[in-house]
Amino acid sequence: MSNNKPDEAAIVRKVTGRIIPFVFLLYIVSYLDRANIGYAALQMNKELALSSEAFGFISGIFFIGYFLFEVPSNVMLNKFGARVWIARILVTWGFIAALTAFAQTANQLYILRFFLGVAEAGFFPGIIVYLTFWFRSKELATTVALFTAAIPVSYIIGAPMSTWIMDNISWFNWSGWRWMLFLEGIPAVFLGVACYFFLTDKPEQAKWLKPDEKAWLLEELERDRQSRKNVKRLSVFKTMTNPKVLYLSFIYFVYQCGSLGIGYWMPQIIKSFSESLTHTQIGLIAMLPYIVATAAMILWSRSSDKRDERKLHSAIPLLIAALGMVGAGMLQNPYLATAMICVALS
Repeated sequence: MSNNKPDEAAIVRKVTGRIIPFVFLLYIVSYLDRANIGYAALQMNKELALSSEAFGFISGIFFIGYFLFEVPSNVMLNKFGARVWIARILVTWGFIAALTAFAQTANQLYILRFFLGVAEAGFFPGIIVYLTFWFRSKELATTVALFTAAIPVSYIIGAPMSTWIMDNISWFNWSGWRWMLFLEGIPAVFLGVACYFFLTDKPEQAKWLKPDEKAWLLEELERDRQSRKNVKRLSVFKTMTNPKVLYLSFIYFVYQCGSLGIGYWMPQIIKSFSESLTHTQIGLIAMLPYIVATAAMILWSRSSDKRDERKLHSAIPLLIAALGMVGAGMLQNPYLATAMICVALS
């Protein structure tokens, strides 16, 4: 090991640059494959004669599969390692997402969306756990925010891309929405293969770190773990029935209802503003709230890290989001309603 003290900031940047862009890309593809059904609905609902209730169930049944297999998936991640298990998640969800393009009935969509949730279960919490292997507590809020910024970015990219495919690709007399689901599902398969070769499970296995960098990082991570007070290790059952876990799960459930509710239904909401809008125009309008949300998410997380404060930085955005959604629902003016959606997603 070198006698010179390692450059802390340089090592953190090196780890961040190696891990965050890649998992960021993975999460973009993840959210794109779960949310693009909202854009598909612009054509799919009419072609398959789907009612609003059927579309709502198609959107929501994903989370039943996701919920049921979330914990088992993370158990498997700990058993097989992040690199192998995250690669498995990507490959299977990519195949199922692509298969969704072949659905001919509502029942087939129910089944495929359920198994898409099963396939993707454990991906997000698995990545969060994976990040704790590489980053100290003081860096986690910003790091997680950089990762989860992929959610709004997936809509920024996915909204115009999905609707453009629907408007412009209809090869072999296949509907645009089918091509969109197929073409956006396949990248997950290739990224799963890339994940197996690119990710490193833990710092001690990182050949891309110099020996002194590796030693410093391992020492810092161990010191960070030792500094955490009142940390308890619970069984899976005790964890799932812990009042704090249930309380936070309820908060996350409410948050997801609002966030994904907007994501799934916004294309149809925007279409209701004017029948003359093309699908591509709807996609361009739909990405605007997510541009605002991306900037707000990163700035707010940096504020949380800078002040070392979590509770208010979590509660205030939820309150603002609730007010934005109420405002969007009450306003008739499409411009003001869109502005309120921007507020809600921020």
